[in-house]
Amino acid sequence: MDFPPELIASLSWNQQSTYLPIAGTGLFIYDYVLTLGDEARYVWTAPWSLGKILFLLTRYPTFVDVALALYRNLGYNLTSSTCSLLYNISGWTTIIGIAIAEIIMLMRVWAIWNQTRTVGIILATLIIASMIGAFFSFVKFHEKQEFIELYTISPNLQGCYGTVGTKVVFIIYMIATAFEILMVILMIVKGLRDFRRHPSSMLYNVYQDGEFRSVYTFN
Repeated sequence: MDFPPELIASLSWNQQSTYLPIAGTGLFIYDYVLTLGDEARYVWTAPWSLGKILFLLTRYPTFVDVALALYRNLGYNLTSSTCSLLYNISGWTTIIGIAIAEIIMLMRVWAIWNQTRTVGIILATLIIASMIGAFFSFVKFHEKQEFIELYTISPNLQGCYGTVGTKVVFIIYMIATAFEILMVILMIVKGLRDFRRHPSSMLYNVYQDGEFRSVYTFN
């Protein structure tokens, strides 16, 4: 059976992209092993709090996300319904994970602003609006998403091959990026104000670490 060159090129790219989850899994496991000792020492033994719960919710559900990503990229004979289910589960777990991570950052920024009510209302409004936008965008994206059953083309082809009917999914990343930028701006404004009043190396390191973390997130 002859296939159009565009389809062959697209399938080739799809197969090459399956290596990305493998590389990501390696980095994830490496990071987990490196930080496991500190986690056991400082998190597991700490009393239960909102911060601890949020940390664990961002830490361990990632293993489920990784397993699903590997299966949907490396599995054989995956039907369109199976691929749709896998992407649906992965999409929601990813969005929820991003939401929890943003709440953690929100709490940090609010603490830096001395938990003032005005800033708290602004931050709460931002997180609620961004999550509503992300949920709506993903629902619209998944409704339009279709899958080609690769095993009908060749039994050697792995994973799911999705055709995107809408680019609304990029709104999710735009929302997350906009939220991060706003958090960085709030940290910079408060950091400059505090550092001018009370310059200290400890205060400088607190804000510096926060800004570096945000830059890494953008990358």
